[in-house]
Amino acid sequence: MNYTEAVDYILQIPKFTSKNDLDETKSFLKELGSPEKEFEVIHVAGTNGKGSVCFYLDTLLGQEGKSVGRFTSPHLERINERMMINGEEIGDEHFLEAFRQVLKVVEARVAEGTPHPTFFEFIFGMALLAFKEAKVETVVLETGLGGRLDATNAVEHPIATVITSIGYDHMKQLGNTLGQIAYEKAGIIKEGVPLVFASTTEESDHVIKARAKALHSPTLMVQSKDIQRVKMENNGIAFSIKRDYYGKGLWTLRNGGIYQPYNALLALETMRILYGKKVTIEATGKDVLETEAFSHIQLGEEQVKVWRQALAALVWQGRMEEIRPGVILDGAHNLNAVTGFVESISHESSYKTIIFGAVADKDVESMVRALTGGLEEASVKMYIVTNVSDSRAIDSQKLKELFTKYTSKPVMAIQEPAEALDVAMKQQGKSKVYCLGSLYLIGEIRKLLLDKDI
Repeated sequence: MNYTEAVDYILQIPKFTSKNDLDETKSFLKELGSPEKEFEVIHVAGTNGKGSVCFYLDTLLGQEGKSVGRFTSPHLERINERMMINGEEIGDEHFLEAFRQVLKVVEARVAEGTPHPTFFEFIFGMALLAFKEAKVETVVLETGLGGRLDATNAVEHPIATVITSIGYDHMKQLGNTLGQIAYEKAGIIKEGVPLVFASTTEESDHVIKARAKALHSPTLMVQSKDIQRVKMENNGIAFSIKRDYYGKGLWTLRNGGIYQPYNALLALETMRILYGKKVTIEATGKDVLETEAFSHIQLGEEQVKVWRQALAALVWQGRMEEIRPGVILDGAHNLNAVTGFVESISHESSYKTIIFGAVADKDVESMVRALTGGLEEASVKMYIVTNVSDSRAIDSQKLKELFTKYTSKPVMAIQEPAEALDVAMKQQGKSKVYCLGSLYLIGEIRKLLLDKDI
């Protein structure tokens, strides 16, 4: 097979297989040669912010001179994006070689009566082989869905685990309460392995802390009070961290989501713990962390400066990304993310045209209600709803019905994203265009803006 045929094969997998249990995934990895044992792994779960935390960790690790693999999902434009090595997506030849190795093992297993891996399991196996081949030192690994039963949880010995904010998403698989959802996410916590997590609610925090305590996992909790937002301007955000070891200087991010400083701090605190672990090993020869708060791990001014500069230079694609002047893309694809989006732009008085598309297995009506109710309606010129290139997409006409239920502003249903973007850009003038919803839509719109002179 060539590269195109390999991608087509992978995309067809959901049509003939179903989720396998974790033992099957472990067996699958063993037959691939247990590539997950060839590098250190930082495992990241949560409802929102996983991809951002992985992105920040990847960059900060690179600043420390590490060679880094990053496995995330979904992709925006190309499937190769799910496997990043030192900040670059793997090349087509590297992708194809990993595919061929995995396919050879899969065909032998299927011939013996073993179930075919799922789409996610297949890609996961490919990523681990690609990282092994590239001889990376550290892999930042994002869960696909949940954590406890996720294929990535076949990795048994991470060096750290991270849990981002907990919210309502994928309730059919993960549960209907934040406690139930947190239980699934907390499934990535491992015996004695440091955990950094975002405080969300008392209910979810309690579940995560209890799991960590049972597994003797040294735990650090990041709270909203740890961040002081200073200002938002030019679609960026400046903030300070209220922990002495980060000093008094301002931190800046070029993506202006109100939630991003907390994601950045999750990554920074994970780095600080690993930095402290490294220092402890160098000083004593022992791999130990004997504190609840990790307050003994101090950072020098130069260390903080390097991390501050690294974060300030980053642009996270599809997350409050100003891809053109006044055109912002944000993959807010569930209720919590839409609420964060609204809060992030609520200070703006400029007129806005909103493009929105979603998949039907989300709580779409709550998302629409939060979007229309949270924005200053006087500043919205119109809403344009469109289809997402995914089998689960909710039809644009149905979306229009939901929007007209909650807003008196003009709502246009345009089936094709390219046409929706064209209409929005013609409406722009001095206003801003925001595109949000499914990451598949964001990827399609992003590609259109980069490829065409719209």
